[in-house]
Amino acid sequence: MHDVIGFLKEAVAKSPSAGTQDCYVVDGKMIRSNNEWMHAAIPWPSKTAFALPADAVDAFLARTESVDEIKVEAKSILLKGGRISTRIDRRFEEPEPLKDMPKKWKTSPPGLTQAIKIASAFIGEGSGGRIWVTAVRLWQDRVTASSGQVMIDITVPKLGLEQPKLLSEKVAAFLVAQGDPDQYGYDDNSIAFRWEDGRWVWFRLVDAEMPEDSVHRIFEELAGKVAPVAIGEGWTDALADAVALSDGTVGVTISGLQAIKKNAKTEISLDVDVDSSHMSYWSAKDLAAVVAVASAWNPGAYPNLAFFKGDGLRGAIVGRQK
Repeated sequence: MHDVIGFLKEAVAKSPSAGTQDCYVVDGKMIRSNNEWMHAAIPWPSKTAFALPADAVDAFLARTESVDEIKVEAKSILLKGGRISTRIDRRFEEPEPLKDMPKKWKTSPPGLTQAIKIASAFIGEGSGGRIWVTAVRLWQDRVTASSGQVMIDITVPKLGLEQPKLLSEKVAAFLVAQGDPDQYGYDDNSIAFRWEDGRWVWFRLVDAEMPEDSVHRIFEELAGKVAPVAIGEGWTDALADAVALSDGTVGVTISGLQAIKKNAKTEISLDVDVDSSHMSYWSAKDLAAVVAVASAWNPGAYPNLAFFKGDGLRGAIVGRQK
């Protein structure tokens, strides 16, 4: 039961709401949950339909390693696990109807959730016309994300999405936790995924559009395709030191990295293949995301956009003032 509820937990409304959005709902064939942006379900055969407040179920499961007995009673459900027995009052409101599932399903390619995981490190904060920077975009055979200061574009062969779809950060995290789905389907406002074991999840899409003309211009004109500096052994550890010892800005020189604070500057030795006169400044967080996935980049482009590349991915990062 722990695994089942683990799958459904994110779809529960976090505050009391109308109907049963704060419940786990058993309809005879499935157990499911939903909120305003997500509806999830997993097979759960039952002769009786019922709904249980999610907070009570979650509290019980948090104190037990296994569920030894589930007994449906007239007005409650008895859950037993180890030394703990809990009776949870049933809810009798009409549950939210099932979402309309896609009429057509496509095979989901391997590597999709890994690409989403990588892209999620590159999203930022935004609202209004820039809400797209808070999302991960799936389109054609690509997964793309940008904070406005750094962008990544990852190839996922055979994804084949005819329309761009923006997934919120929560949706991205959910899919990463579950691993690659077997199929997906979509309409203009939603996307759904399902697995061979019968699980499915429906998501409302972020109502925005990533400007593809800007993406194209970044990679074809502004960032170029040159990445002469290899990101080799030592970069990850050195950058972790720089992040910890800085106020958010990291400098790059021929002798290594500089962790910059208001009242201190720390030198971190690293073999960096740049000109002896080179000095550039970057967001520590953004550069850490780049170093985690890229094999090479172009710090010499500073203060303009610097191109980076890796296995099946490309990206661009912009420098900052000291």
